[in-house]
Amino acid sequence: MGMEVLSPRRWSRQRGVSLVETLVALLILSFVALSILAMFSHGVELNASGADYTTLTNLAKDKLEELVGLPFVRDPANPTDANDPLSVGTHTQARDDLGMSLTWVIQEYAIQQGAETWQAAFAAGPITPQPNDQRNALKLITVTVASQKNNLLGRRNVTVQGIRTR
Repeated sequence: MGMEVLSPRRWSRQRGVSLVETLVALLILSFVALSILAMFSHGVELNASGADYTTLTNLAKDKLEELVGLPFVRDPANPTDANDPLSVGTHTQARDDLGMSLTWVIQEYAIQQGAETWQAAFAAGPITPQPNDQRNALKLITVTVASQKNNLLGRRNVTVQGIRTR
């Protein structure tokens, strides 16, 4: 039982992996790897967009809660005071630290006699507040928060509404 010497004829029957086959396999593997990397980068972008949208929503809800918690009119002698965040009109606030801007609109409505629902109270449209007006009134508060980040996906603003009564 000695060592068997392979003859050239026997070598020709053996098969191995050629350079071309190896390169084709690497090419296919590269396409698969690039596809997976593209999915990861898209996932990171979606995650950042979701975090931004959550911040938008929380900021809008926090501002609405803050406004609803304020007195109906801070200075009854001056119900249209521009420094009052609940005065009728449009107010803005920049949040540069978050890359967002807040806008809130205050409209005042009088409760109509015989109105059984809040929709009926709004039917006559907004009123202009008058000094020392003691009518039962509603303030419709609309808060919109917009993101200044243009590199993210999806909607870039959130709007919430609330009602403040006297």
